Amino acid sequence: MSRYLSNSQYTGYSSKAWYLLSDPNDLPVIEVAFLNGQESPTIETADADFNVLGIKLRGYHDLGCALQDPRAGIRAKGEA
Repeated sequence: MSRYLSNSQYTGYSSKAWYLLSDPNDLPVIEVAFLNGQESPTIETADADFNVLGIKLRGYHDLGCALQDPRAGIRAKGEA
């Protein structure tokens, strides 16, 4: 079980609930789309200021998600 599902800091958490999702090739629950088809993050580097030993890094990942078919997934409370 994922440690995130039973984390009391999240709204609607449960230590007993479980999820069942269909095969995304048959019936996807969500769809993920990537900008310009780039599926990996972009990492950029630059030299740091002269007085700083090291380099500067930044990264970003352009993507979006959308609900496709809610019939493809179900959440059960895990208790009667």
